[in-house]
Amino acid sequence: MLEAELPDHVMLRALRREDAAALLAAYDRNRENLAPFEPSRSDAFYTPVGMASHIDLLSARLAGGLTVPLLLLRDGAVVGRVTLDGVVRGASSSAALG
Repeated sequence: MLEAELPDHVMLRALRREDAAALLAAYDRNRENLAPFEPSRSDAFYTPVGMASHIDLLSARLAGGLTVPLLLLRDGAVVGRVTLDGVVRGASSSAALG
């Protein structure tokens, strides 16, 4: 499992389905601040079922080698998420960080 300790008590690790409630709470706390940077999302995204579905989608993309969804924790609390997306293997070996 991917896990990395970063400065200032921040941990980066693989996103898991059981993170849905904590990630949803982080999105709710930061919804207004994230609005300019996030894609347009329906209200359904900001529900327990919506977040679990989103994590399932990211997990399927991870299994296909297309995406690497990661969770950011600070002092054990979820503070955000980052994703390597559009993973290209081979000679170009690239991805977008979002």
